[in-house]
Amino acid sequence: LVLIIFQNAMCLEKLIEEATYYLPDTYEGYSLKDRILLVAGIYALDAGKYRQAEAYLRQISLDSAFTAPGLLQYGWSLVDQWKYEEAMQPWRILQQRFSEFHPAVIESVLAVPHALELLNATTQSLKTYEFVEQRLLGMLDTLREQNARPQISAWLNEWEN
Repeated sequence: LVLIIFQNAMCLEKLIEEATYYLPDTYEGYSLKDRILLVAGIYALDAGKYRQAEAYLRQISLDSAFTAPGLLQYGWSLVDQWKYEEAMQPWRILQQRFSEFHPAVIESVLAVPHALELLNATTQSLKTYEFVEQRLLGMLDTLREQNARPQISAWLNEWEN
């Protein structure tokens, strides 16, 4: 049974390698490659192969639709390897490059104080959790403001004119 699982894992690794190698040098090819690498990285994380996940996730380009989830999962792969300080770097890049409302950004914002807690930096972790709480409350206020009737009416009127 162990031999079969090992062979399946080797086949999967080979399949991923071949799939990413033979893709065309086009926008679509690069996007498909990033998607394959993201799925492979998530699969490796779920299988407990953290170094392999890290290797896949590091290959995702920084300018595709899969960049944000790739950076998020890359950080988690580092956390799973007890590399807590290193995990904050991809999350920092994620937070700088994408909207604060992006789901991966929100998760990364919550992940930073968690990583600090794992580093036993409890005071810094607590302060960061408090900062995150204020940031999320501010985001909620922004959403409520945007969803207010006068805002929506003004936006609809712009489209009609």
